[in-house]
Amino acid sequence: MKIFRLLTLLLTGVGLSACAVPDNARSGLRPVDEKNGFVTFSNGPFKTPASERIMFADPSQREEYALFKSEGRVAEVIYITTRHLHLDNLHLDSAMTTDKIVSTWNFTKNVPPSESDSFWFDAGWTGMWVKPFTKNDTQQNCAGFNAEWDRPGDDIDQLPAKIMFGYFCEAPGMALTRDDVKKRLTEVGVRGINIRLSGGGKIVDVPAIPETPTQSGLMSGVQQGPYGIPDFPYIMARTYGESKGCDQDGDC
Repeated sequence: MKIFRLLTLLLTGVGLSACAVPDNARSGLRPVDEKNGFVTFSNGPFKTPASERIMFADPSQREEYALFKSEGRVAEVIYITTRHLHLDNLHLDSAMTTDKIVSTWNFTKNVPPSESDSFWFDAGWTGMWVKPFTKNDTQQNCAGFNAEWDRPGDDIDQLPAKIMFGYFCEAPGMALTRDDVKKRLTEVGVRGINIRLSGGGKIVDVPAIPETPTQSGLMSGVQQGPYGIPDFPYIMARTYGESKGCDQDGDC
């Protein structure tokens, strides 16, 4: 039922007249080529074109799903940021945890709760919560991660405007030490934020919604296994109350 309601919303947005709504403001899913993708790895085994990239955008947010595969390794990452086409006071209402991240992907949904504790890691450009885990059915050592940053200064709730979360798994039978995990986390990121744009070029912010593939086809491509994530897109953007600051007596 949830997927049906979301699909109805997307199709309604696609049906709006292009004369009334600019292409990059229409609500819906778009395939994204490597040149215009945001999520990437700067080095390491995942420094390779993504196997799949899908973007969702509406006037308040932009979300990108990216899948990477390399010699038995796999990584899936989602990046979400607010957009300000109509409103400026927007944040992302997220309750993402590392335990939830591990269980939410199709590839890792049957992984039992990990006995390893989550730990905090400063990747140099943002901090991340990290959860090591093992995918026993494929004998892969993995780690889930969650990063939130860019909190609007006048937001009384101090929620983020940007979120990135995902996981990566080594090839079957290969070790993944904590140092390996930390190294991989310094390699993942967002073009234009912690990773330079290729060739000094400009990323197309939001492409037009294509006639093909269809919205339902794009959605099933992300939501159905063996990879992907059933809850995409997340639709997290919310308006926030603005802080009035504090007076000289400390009253806020």
